[in-house]
Amino acid sequence: MGFLWKNNKFLFYNLIALVFIKAVFSYSGLQFANLIDSIAAFGKEDIIIQTNTLRQTLGLGGLRESVVLNIAAAQKLQDMIQNQYFAHTSPAGVSPWHWIEVNKYDYSRAGENLAIGFLTAKDTVDAWANSPSHRANLLNADYKEIGIAVAPAKIQNSQGYLVVQLFGTPQPVVIPVASQLKQVAQTIPSPTLTPVIIPAIILPSPVVQSTTEESMEKPVISQVSGISPQLSKVANTFNTAFILYALITFLVSLVIVAFYGLKRGLVIRTAASFAILLLAIVVPVLQITRTALII
Repeated sequence: MGFLWKNNKFLFYNLIALVFIKAVFSYSGLQFANLIDSIAAFGKEDIIIQTNTLRQTLGLGGLRESVVLNIAAAQKLQDMIQNQYFAHTSPAGVSPWHWIEVNKYDYSRAGENLAIGFLTAKDTVDAWANSPSHRANLLNADYKEIGIAVAPAKIQNSQGYLVVQLFGTPQPVVIPVASQLKQVAQTIPSPTLTPVIIPAIILPSPVVQSTTEESMEKPVISQVSGISPQLSKVANTFNTAFILYALITFLVSLVIVAFYGLKRGLVIRTAASFAILLLAIVVPVLQITRTALII
């Protein structure tokens, strides 16, 4: 081992390795994270799957994908990008229900969840699930249909995948009175004088829009990973390997000190090896986070 310590080359090489792994590799990861901002990591199908998985786990029925709600969600998403806002109501006062109604979606209930900055569909839905108002939309048993739009976007200081999630319950189909009378008449034996009982007509439920004022104007901030799950796994493996290497180096230093005694140079090198081990543990590789928002 004597040649490793000559001219302090051993410590020098360790420090170079630390700088490379902890700084250069992390910087490259940051550039990679910025690069993938322009690539869709997930789509509307993934959001629908995650939403229905959550609902079914809790014993609720899955939501049907609605083409009309998808169109409404896409229009809302484009409006947010074009007018640079992240809110349920636009700066011009356009409500979230405008996009549903302009596409002639006849509904009795409707809701909206928004998100920006998440890298996976699961992270997005998990963030909604951890917010009471958004969770109420996700798990509302009265909703029957869902519409999603997803696209990379940069809105003011927020950047990432912008997601618009719309929920809806179509108005119940009401059979006209004349049709009901005809159906009843067809079931009456002829001739007969039995009184005809006209079924009661069920009126549609009043419109309930389940986006609360509190959730409409106060985005919830989340700190999430800024790298893909695959790259994160590689980074964790790399980081663990370097920690083990630094640990072995420190243990070897202790053995050398125990064998040669508490000589000044050996003690300094052992202390330096211990410092490298601490840095290896404390400063993780590719620990990149970004700010994500839901509203």
